[in-house]
Amino acid sequence: TESRSQLDEQKVQLESQKSQVEQAEQLRADADRRCAELEKEKEEQAKQVADLEEQRRREKEEESSPSGWKAELASAKSRAEEAEKVLAEAKEQRGELEQKLTENQEALRAKESSLAELQQQLGAQAEQIKAQVADAAAAQCFLDVAVGECEFASSFRYSVVVSLESTGERRSTDASQLPSERPVFQNANFLLPAITGVTEEVLVVSAFVHVDDPSGKVA
Repeated sequence: TESRSQLDEQKVQLESQKSQVEQAEQLRADADRRCAELEKEKEEQAKQVADLEEQRRREKEEESSPSGWKAELASAKSRAEEAEKVLAEAKEQRGELEQKLTENQEALRAKESSLAELQQQLGAQAEQIKAQVADAAAAQCFLDVAVGECEFASSFRYSVVVSLESTGERRSTDASQLPSERPVFQNANFLLPAITGVTEEVLVVSAFVHVDDPSGKVA
């Protein structure tokens, strides 16, 4: 059904969304690790700068020659500035990954909600179909039969019996009161039970003659 196809499509999209979230989480973890490494590198560079500053201070106090500390200090400061720049870029990238992860998670939650709603609709449809099947199984229909004006070749007391070929249940009129070629029946309307779902049916009609025998009994 269309709803089942929509459910399958929603499941495929949900799996794809989950995969995107997992990838985003992995990228965020990589970014966290890279930021931690850069933070550590920054601390090391800052320590080198501090050590060189301390060395310069001691040399000044001792009034000795710099012994190349200016070049080392400039190099250390340059490395520290570069580390700071790389760290800033890494943090910016991490922020972008964090935003992407948030968007993917929100999309995943929306997809899960949509899938749950579709499953609920399918469940309701299934229950409705079950109820319809149960109603159909329990349903019973009837054929409304009326025996109207009849004409026979001879004048007798008659009765008419009707039945459906599929069920065999018979319904009979009363015997006509007077012999006649056109008998009149007091009980001439019936509801014949029929089988639900049968598209073709045969109505069996039989006529019986009632004859009084010499003993007074009706045959």
